Amino acid sequence: MSVIGICVGLVVSILVFPLFATFDVENRLMYCLQDLQQIYNLIIQAYLSPDRISANVLLAQVSIAEDMINEAMVPIQMRLLEVKVEPTRFFQWIKNPKGER
Repeated sequence: MSVIGICVGLVVSILVFPLFATFDVENRLMYCLQDLQQIYNLIIQAYLSPDRISANVLLAQVSIAEDMINEAMVPIQMRLLEVKVEPTRFFQWIKNPKGER
């Protein structure tokens, strides 16, 4: 019974966790790209704003969005430094027989 549990644990850790890690990185990058678009729009609005106070408010919003991007990207940087095998290549390595590489 414990051997089956160990095998299931190994399969899950080898196949499932890298897949979810890939989704996590992709979702974080999409989140950051959306925030970058928001920053771009806010900077343009601040530049075109005739009122100095509203321009400063928009630039404060840019600062908040920048902090959100930094907060989202720091864990990704740490994970990317720890990556040994790209998940897609790892799945290809599992799928293809040794003679076909």
